[in-house]
Amino acid sequence: MYHICSACGADGALLKCACLLAAYYCNLACQKAHRVAHQCDCIEHLLKVIEKKRGVIEKRRVRVSTDVDTVVKLMVLEQDLAREHSRVGDVI
Repeated sequence: MYHICSACGADGALLKCACLLAAYYCNLACQKAHRVAHQCDCIEHLLKVIEKKRGVIEKRRVRVSTDVDTVVKLMVLEQDLAREHSRVGDVI
């Protein structure tokens, strides 16, 4: 499948931008000529990707910290139950 060159508009562009995979070029000269104009799009795209990954990481941290809190609470409850059980055994 052929695409239109993002720099010169020629049909048959085969080279693709490695970042966005949205810009096509017919040769390296066109890619270099269009780099400044296209670089802003790539930087913006990369920033969005980074923010999205940060959000996923934060969600995982919250989930893990919640799981740790739950485990700690269960351990404390288990210790409390063991103490109660030993007190009941002492009374009987």
